[in-house]
Amino acid sequence: TDECVDPRDDPEDCLKKELRQDVMKFGYAMEFDARYKKFRYGFHHGLATGDKQAGFGFLDNAQLPRSGAEAGRDPKLTAFKFDRDYHVDLIMFRELIGGVTNATYFKPYFGYDFVQRPKEVWGFKLSSIYAFALEAEGTPGGESPLGLEFDAELYIKKAKKFHWSVAYGLLFPMSAFNLIDDNTVIEPTVAQTIQMVIALEF
Repeated sequence: TDECVDPRDDPEDCLKKELRQDVMKFGYAMEFDARYKKFRYGFHHGLATGDKQAGFGFLDNAQLPRSGAEAGRDPKLTAFKFDRDYHVDLIMFRELIGGVTNATYFKPYFGYDFVQRPKEVWGFKLSSIYAFALEAEGTPGGESPLGLEFDAELYIKKAKKFHWSVAYGLLFPMSAFNLIDDNTVIEPTVAQTIQMVIALEF
C-alpha cells in the first residue's frame, strides 16, 4: 500500500484503485465447408483478443492472481483463450502457443475422398494457415507475424469401427517467435511434425 499512496489520498481508496481489474475479452471462430462429389474444400477463420502483459500463449501466461501493484500497472484483462480441444493446426497453436489466443488466423483447405462409401471413406486433406498476433507486445519478438504452416493428412474412416490417419505439418515461424537476448535477435528455425492416430470405435 505504501508504494501507491498519494499523501492527499485515502489509503483505502488508493488500494482499491490498484486492485481494480477491467475484464474485456472477445473471440470468435467461423467455418465454411463445402463438398462437390469427392472433392472437399473450405475456409476457416478465427480471432481471439490478446494482452500486452508479459507471458506468451497458454503455457506461459497466467493473468490471475496478481498483486495490487501489478494489477495497477495493467488494469485490463483482455486475453481471450479458445478451448484447447478446438484444433486448427498441428504445430503453431496446438504445440507452441497451446491454443488460439492473441491472434487471428486464416485457413483454406482442400481434400479429396478417393474411396467414398456410405460407411467408409479413404482420402486426403491439404491445408495452410497464416496467423498474426493482435498485441505485438505480448509476443517474445515484439512483432505481429506468427507464422505460416502447411499440413497434410491421409486418412481411412470406417463408421463405428475404425479410424486411421497420418499427418505431416511444416511450420515457418515468423518474427513474433524471435528471441531477443541482450539486443541480439535469435530467429527460430523451421518446425516439423509427423503424427499418426489409430482409433477403434465400439
